[in-house]
Amino acid sequence: MPQFLPEKFGFDQPAQYSITLCELIEDGWFAWNRSYLDWSAAAYSEEQFDRLCNAFEQRFMWREIAIIPPKRWAQQLKYKIVSELMPKYRKLYEFIDSDDWQPFGKFDEYHKERSIASEFPETLLSGNQDYASNGLDREYETVRYEDTYQKYRDWINSYRDVDMLILDELDVFFTNLISTHMNGF
Repeated sequence: MPQFLPEKFGFDQPAQYSITLCELIEDGWFAWNRSYLDWSAAAYSEEQFDRLCNAFEQRFMWREIAIIPPKRWAQQLKYKIVSELMPKYRKLYEFIDSDDWQPFGKFDEYHKERSIASEFPETLLSGNQDYASNGLDREYETVRYEDTYQKYRDWINSYRDVDMLILDELDVFFTNLISTHMNGF
């Protein structure tokens, strides 16, 4: 059972339509190491697997599962993660872990050029009959950092964590109704 869940907190309120994830965890039925739920082989890394499983439980703890019986729900959940989501998001995890990821932007250009003029008398440049009387080789690099503060604000306003993108796609595995009662007053 997750550490953040106080014992017997909220269990006196039964599910309205099906079964809450919390009830499945409490009964010992829901565990990521069970064969019908274990997707660790498809995970990007062990750290990502543990982090996403913990986030899944925290986000959906009090939500009711959308498919009954629970084993069918678990089979569909595992299929979605293994066959649809991890192939889709694995490259994004790889990119973020790479040295190429620059969230605040870095502009880098490398330039190389050769300018050659040919007048008589010519000079042999190499053994393959290239001649020139005047030549200029030039190499330079332009590195520009964009406005860091503005980039940071844009990043904060638009960045979505990869784990959260996956959890957003798994939202369909839970019902969206919280209560059957409506206060009409």
